[in-house]
Amino acid sequence: LYVAWQSSERLGIVYCHQRRSQLYCVAVTESAAERQPPQLLTTEELDFSCRSPRVHPGGKLVVFLSREPVGPHFSAARLRCMTVATKEVRTVTDVVEDPEGGFPGLYLTSLPKRCWYTDSEIVLSTDWTMDEALVRININDGTVDRITSPSHPALHSISVLDVSPARREILVSVSTPTMPPEVFQITEGNSWQQLHSTHPANAAAAEMLKVVGCERVQIATDDGV
Repeated sequence: LYVAWQSSERLGIVYCHQRRSQLYCVAVTESAAERQPPQLLTTEELDFSCRSPRVHPGGKLVVFLSREPVGPHFSAARLRCMTVATKEVRTVTDVVEDPEGGFPGLYLTSLPKRCWYTDSEIVLSTDWTMDEALVRININDGTVDRITSPSHPALHSISVLDVSPARREILVSVSTPTMPPEVFQITEGNSWQQLHSTHPANAAAAEMLKVVGCERVQIATDDGV
């Protein structure tokens, strides 16, 4: 299963999501005589530009992001789901024209490499107004639930690092303008456990101080502090 672009131009393609691309699949065989040509999976205009296919752990479904050839480079994406057996494709979450304070639609570059949380749910991070939110989406009915930390209800940036459907656990990186990235493990019941407490930014600052030969830096202000 792979994504193929119509144009060979690759410059800026990571951000230009309105370029023509489609999903294909091809059977892998040892014998050259048994090889078949690639099969096109996405033919609807809704799937003018497809990206980030993620296969269900059981192999029965494929979810991916798609958009139409209109609008800016980084506009809202649809979450689409294909049933492998029938090749039927349906929309799970559509573009939201008027969010009215609720779910604004999906704004993300790609789905996590491992995004399946349960047999019918995926987890991802997406721009949500001024924040980056962690959401769980039900593939069957399109229900979107925002997952928030009890101790950090207003998280400005959160990225999914990994998802374990077997253990029902999510690994995320969390940061705010005043807090460097931290790694958290989220288990069932929305229990957040911090796994990594060493701030990368602080470590980088310490290395910089070693380079310049300083042990401490003090910044003087007008009031002498």
